[in-house]
Amino acid sequence: TGTQLFYLMDEAEHSNKAANTVTSMLHHHFMYGLGEKDVKLHMDNCIGQNKNSTVIGYILRNVFS
Repeated sequence: TGTQLFYLMDEAEHSNKAANTVTSMLHHHFMYGLGEKDVKLHMDNCIGQNKNSTVIGYILRNVFS
């Protein structure tokens, strides 16, 4: 669609980017996004990307369910 969606957070409310915060943003976008039929997620090996078991598990559960 040529549209981008950004999630802005006040650092006073969310001082970290823990797995629950990242998973909540992913869930919100997948449920209430822009009506996409396909998704491509790109993550590097940086620990700041929160590629841990919670986020990967959430993605796998929604892809294969």
